[in-house]
Amino acid sequence: AMATVITYLGYSLMYFGSPRDNDRDNGGSGGIGLIGVLLSSILAPIAASLIQMAISRTREFDADEDGSALTGDPEALASALNKISYGAQANRMPKTAATQAVSSMMIANPFSAVGFSKLFSTHPPTDERIARLMQMAQEMRNAGIDAGSGAGGAQIRY
Repeated sequence: AMATVITYLGYSLMYFGSPRDNDRDNGGSGGIGLIGVLLSSILAPIAASLIQMAISRTREFDADEDGSALTGDPEALASALNKISYGAQANRMPKTAATQAVSSMMIANPFSAVGFSKLFSTHPPTDERIARLMQMAQEMRNAGIDAGSGAGGAQIRY
């Protein structure tokens, strides 16, 4: 769907920004349309990548939520993420093209991103994931659900 929107915007810029006969007669400039097309062809893939990475980060949060609902124990999942994060920090992976290519398949991103580069990360920071899981555990306790009840307390939805 996003590719369709980006393609439509490109066609719109080409159509509405292209010079017409009456524009030339009135001193109109067709260069503005060309600049718009060039800018959109450069910026559109960047925007698409940012949107794709944001969706990936959202899916990680959704997976954490589903996992904690399935097990009924978000604190256990938070503890596991904490251990994985500690292991990734203690045993740093070399930042090669091969490890970067498969980093999206890992549970915790071994290449921590800071600042602007977080926008291009496929995983949210592990600290944020753990904080959300702990918040879920607190919400479960407030609702009268034992947050450590295991899979017996979770409802599986199809």
